Amino acid sequence: ALELESSIRLRADWEKVIGRLVGMWKFGKVIVNPAAMGRNVISSGILADFGGLHPWMVDEWAKGSADFARQSGLYAEAKKMGLFRSTYTANEIMGLAEGLARSAQSNAILRVLDGMHEIAEATGKKTGIRPAVLYGTIESFYRFNLYRYYREGLGLNPVQARREALKYAIDYEVVSPAVAALRGTGGGWLGPLFALGGSPFVTFSSKAIPLTLETLALHPLRAGKYIALIYGVSKLAGSQIGQQEEETKAQ
Repeated sequence: ALELESSIRLRADWEKVIGRLVGMWKFGKVIVNPAAMGRNVISSGILADFGGLHPWMVDEWAKGSADFARQSGLYAEAKKMGLFRSTYTANEIMGLAEGLARSAQSNAILRVLDGMHEIAEATGKKTGIRPAVLYGTIESFYRFNLYRYYREGLGLNPVQARREALKYAIDYEVVSPAVAALRGTGGGWLGPLFALGGSPFVTFSSKAIPLTLETLALHPLRAGKYIALIYGVSKLAGSQIGQQEEETKAQ
């Protein structure tokens, strides 16, 4: 009942201003940040590995990539199942912004903020450089590959495949009320304030940490090899720069 009330409640102008500012800040911090996009590729690959679609399964990735590029095979089914709906941009940024096209707001500050976003969108269309689309495509790519693997490789039905795909390719749409408040898209008027000074990126952590612990418990090698890899690279790097063990421990 509280979630329904929060979703239909009319927000005050000051709440909308904070929400838009948080959304624009996230856009700059994540969507137009090449480093964040690179981390998204790496973390998505690791989570897919946790889900059973391993990096060395080249044939599975090749099939999925070809179907995704051509929008063939199970693509239409996956889209119908809502697999591509719950992206980071849609739920973490546009959810805060409430849809920023051609503002009809009477508040001058809101109109200015909406206009800034519209200029950015128009620039992206004109130049062909649309980071939000690219970021969403990366997420959809991993989701589809997982979905196709579960359907064709493991023989799961569409509902089961969708559930598993959104488990290992983070679902930003379905979150607890507490997480929604912390990221700024729920919790009434507290939401934007939480996001402004709290944990705007809490959604990923709230899902990836339990998923990592579950994988460590059920499939220790899937997660453990990354710990070993990080340890190995660290030791190699230390030797390359001539760092002593005591210095490493001190750090």
